[in-house]
Amino acid sequence: VGGSDTELIGRHCYEIVHGLTAPPDFCPHAKLLIDGEAHQEEVTEPRLGVTLEVSVTPLRDAAGKVVGSVHIAHDITERKRAETELIKAKEAAEQINIQLEEAIRRANEMTIEAEAANLAKSEFIANMSHEIRTPINVILGMTRLALETRLNLEQREYLTEVERAADILLYLI
Repeated sequence: VGGSDTELIGRHCYEIVHGLTAPPDFCPHAKLLIDGEAHQEEVTEPRLGVTLEVSVTPLRDAAGKVVGSVHIAHDITERKRAETELIKAKEAAEQINIQLEEAIRRANEMTIEAEAANLAKSEFIANMSHEIRTPINVILGMTRLALETRLNLEQREYLTEVERAADILLYLI
């Protein structure tokens, strides 16, 4: 934060780092003063625009009384930024996974629907083929019987044309 040793000695971190006259609630130094134990905290300091990992350890005299403290602060701003980006990326990936799962579910539904439609089409074609083939065979049979009878030339031509058309239809089916 700055300052010479003589400027820093005897001053509290909340004065030096935070510019405050009393310790804030999040200050690990304030916690040390209350319970005499070492503390470690993440502190966001808007004045400096950084996030610090602050460790505070008590200094004790021979009788065990806390007479001071050692503060070690690491700038973890970049790590916190990376963690935030990682969380955002994870959330985005989770949203994409949800969308993909929904797309897969819908694709599976569409596959089932397509298979049902294909089966219905196949059954329809099979039924129609049978229903059309039966009358065509009757037409062909009766035409051939009629062609075996005595007919004039014009009647024979008509029936030959009917037989040819019925053969073509039967071939197409």
